Amino acid sequence: MCFAVDVWILAAKHELEFRHSMHSARSLLQQAIATNPYSQQLWLEVGQHADDHLYITSTQLKFIFKKFCVVIFLIYF
Repeated sequence: MCFAVDVWILAAKHELEFRHSMHSARSLLQQAIATNPYSQQLWLEVGQHADDHLYITSTQLKFIFKKFCVVIFLIYF
């Protein structure tokens, strides 16, 4: 089920582009993934966000990796 994925992405982009808050943008994307763990669009956005800014904490990396593993497991098994 998808809960307003586009709105989450727009909110994160707004935080980054207008408020210049990478922390807030990253936080919004993490909340979006928690709400929509199976959204390919969100996972691509998280990847793009991490790639663009090349800054991600180990805690965030663990969070993303765990969610990614769950999604891959559910897709293939």
